Amino acid sequence: MAEVQKKRIYLWSHPRSYSSLLVRSFEQRNDTKTFLEPLLLNYNPDAEPVNEIISSVYQDLKKELQKPNDADITFVNEHLFGFECFLREKTIHTFDDNVMDDALHTFIIREPQESIHSYSAVLSGMKSQNFEYRENEVEIQNYEVLIAKLQKEKKKIIVINSTEMLKDPLKILQKYCDDCDIQFQDCMLQWEKAKPGSVYDQYREWFGTLADSVGFVPFNREKLQIAAVWSATCGKYQHAISKNLKVYNNLKSFYIKQD
Repeated sequence: MAEVQKKRIYLWSHPRSYSSLLVRSFEQRNDTKTFLEPLLLNYNPDAEPVNEIISSVYQDLKKELQKPNDADITFVNEHLFGFECFLREKTIHTFDDNVMDDALHTFIIREPQESIHSYSAVLSGMKSQNFEYRENEVEIQNYEVLIAKLQKEKKKIIVINSTEMLKDPLKILQKYCDDCDIQFQDCMLQWEKAKPGSVYDQYREWFGTLADSVGFVPFNREKLQIAAVWSATCGKYQHAISKNLKVYNNLKSFYIKQD
């Protein structure tokens, strides 16, 4: 019997992109080990000295993610800005030069007005915890940088539009798995509520209703309409929305389609 070839899949994301839904989905598989935002668990832009975090923690994490494990699939979700921040200070290379070449790199993207509106709502509810808006955390220009690298190396470009995923999670998951050259499993569509003390339970401010979810949330067109109205008067967020919309539109040709 032929040995199953192990695969490492990265899902690069941005805040409020619904990437954690996809992580929950992959957690249900019996052949997969998942990592949820491992860099962000160590990321603190107010910590001193930041450059020591960049030079040591990221390299240790990279080694950890590259270690062999018993799972056929290693699935890593990380916000791309977190990866970029860990490399910014102490490397002469651009951040995309440090991406692991032996992994399959995929992306998830959400309509900028909606994702940044959701981000602003989370921050407004966390004022007592001194979280501040940092534009680099929501900007997605780094998507184009990494995708350009993958194109140059003639590698697959796999981008999930989260709106399409919510509209029909079965079809999008099937096509995503097919593009990743893995078998889709029906268990990926449903899960149990998060256990008390789990990361989803501890960080409910960020994960929203995910801790109590038992499957993919349905698409809500009203959210898009509310975000569109909000974006007309959103002040400090307008610059990031404008920049992200350009990237969002530039990448449309790569989106996984329902049909």
